[in-house]
Formats: sequence, structure tokens, C-alpha cells
Amino acid sequence: MNSPKKYVDWEPLNAVPGLRFRHFSGEADYQIRLDIFNATKEINGIDYVLTLEDFKNDAKWTKNYDIYQHLLYVEVEDKPVGYFGYSWDREPDGKVIYGPFGVLRQEYWGRGIASLMLRFAEDKCKEIAERKHAGMDRRYRIWRKKKAVKTVQFLLDKGYTIERYFLGMNRPIDLPLGEHPLPPGLEIRPVEPAHYRSIWNADSESFKDHWGYSEPTEEMYEAWQNDRMFQPHLWKIAWDGDQVVGVVQNMVDEEENRVYNRKRGYTENISVRRPWRGKGVASALIAESIRMFREMGMDHTHLSVDADSLTGALRLYQNIGYEVDDTQTSYNLCKLF
Repeated sequence: MNSPKKYVDWEPLNAVPGLRFRHFSGEADYQIRLDIFNATKEINGIDYVLTLEDFKNDAKWTKNYDIYQHLLYVEVEDKPVGYFGYSWDREPDGKVIYGPFGVLRQEYWGRGIASLMLRFAEDKCKEIAERKHAGMDRRYRIWRKKKAVKTVQFLLDKGYTIERYFLGMNRPIDLPLGEHPLPPGLEIRPVEPAHYRSIWNADSESFKDHWGYSEPTEEMYEAWQNDRMFQPHLWKIAWDGDQVVGVVQNMVDEEENRVYNRKRGYTENISVRRPWRGKGVASALIAESIRMFREMGMDHTHLSVDADSLTGALRLYQNIGYEVDDTQTSYNLCKLF
């Protein structure tokens, strides 16, 4: 059920005739958001699928984010044409990261609307910063696909700089694959519900020394299990006795494969706990995943990687046959304030 629409009283909106911002008001707004997302995929370089279920689960993945306060819809003459929002998080090194986000239908670019969306979100982040994080290292961070040329240039023009590159990588399923055995004493076991917490904790521990790490919450643990792509029957988990040492959270998005006429298996969320790194654990788990996807009839596997990962992940993936797909490169753009 939707609450009455709550519109923003903000004088700069008067610069564009008919322009209004309003807050999220309830269940019906999820479909509006999905429709806008699908209409803006081309300008944002998006070639994956999101569903109503994904958007309903989204808020649980995001810290310091109240969907009724921090998500806004953009209307022109009462027509929904975009949405945007903001959240914040604190990294272990003390940086406070504010995350404005948003999309706008392509035909409404060039009217100053995108600038007002970003300005409003940044101003709200500044208000939070002055209350909670005065004198600290504070920065905006926005993710964008490299091929979203127009929106990337828009952010560069607004003072953002490219802070980090993330690469998409593909591997043809029939490429020759070596043995890549697990180290002696380790084994792969089928995943059972009783293992979920151990896998979650091991994965979180593994990423603590990675760029951009944020301590996960209990709500995020619940969201993980409720996610549409939670497919533990496909995972490859390495165990040393009762300890999880390595994780590959494989998945297949059947809807995405249908929409884009693909046969793709994702070898994603790859992690190895520090004491077991450099021993071939990740290579062994990925190789087992590739063999599984071959038997399932997939024609390629895909993963994403931090281009500057301190663990040497990029080189590891290249050694097992993955190649960079430049159309899948993405940026984190940053601006200090």
C-alpha cells in the first residue's frame, strides 16, 4: 500500500518547468523504479537484468539508507522520468563514503535535471556529514560503467575523478583447462543450510584487506539469503576440517540469459582466507566451477575483478583463461568534500 506522495520543497526545482522530486511512497513505486531502470539501461551501459524482487531486497544491502527518506523519484509534468538517492558508510581506515546514485531517462538530459538531482543528493550528504562526520576524510563515490560515456563525462565535469577500475572478464567454456587440484587435506563439500553462516563469515574475513571493504551487517546476511541469485547448490566451497577456507559463489541468471540470448555462468564472489592464499585454492575452485558449468550447457563463464587487487586476482584469472571484456569495465568515481 502506498502512502500519500510527499514532494520536496526546494527552490532550485523552479528552474525547470513542471519538475518535482518526491520521496518513495510504497509498494507501487518499485514497479515505477524498474520501468525507469529498464528505460535507462542503454545510456548507462547496462546489459544485465534487475527484477522487482531485486529492488525490494536492495535496501537491506545498503547501510544507513532509509528508502522512505533517501530514495527520491523525479517527475516532469507528473510523469516519472528518473530516480536518485544517497547513503553513507564508514571504511575501516576512517574514510566516510557517501554514495549518491541515480538514473534519468535519456530524453530528459540537457535540461539541467541531472545536475539538480546530483546537487540535491550531495547537499543532503553534506548535511549528514556536518552532523556526524565533521573534520573527517569525506568523499562521494559513484559507480558507473565505462561505456556509459555520457554519464561518466557528466560526473567528470562535476569534479569527480576516476578512483578505481573494475574489469569484467569472460572465459569460453571449451578453452582447455588444466587440472588445478586442491592442496592436500582440503576438500569440496555440497553446501547445506547449516554452512551458510560459516561461509558468510569466511567470505567477510577474506575481504577485510580488500579496497572498499565495509563490515557487513546482520540485515545484509538476511538479504544475502533472500537474494534472487542465492544459489548455494552451485557454489564451490573448500574446507579444511571444519573451517571454510575458500569460496566461489557461482550463479546462473536464467532471465538474463534469456533476455540477452546467452549461456553464461557467473564465477563470482571469489575469496580465500589469508592463511590459505597462494596455494592454488582459488584456481581449484574456479576450475571445478567451470567444469560444472560446462556440464550444465553454458558456453562461457564471467567474473568481475578489482584491476588493482592486492591479492593478484587479475593475474590468477588470466592464468586460468579469463580475458578482459572491455565493454564490462566499470569505474568508481570520487570527489572529496
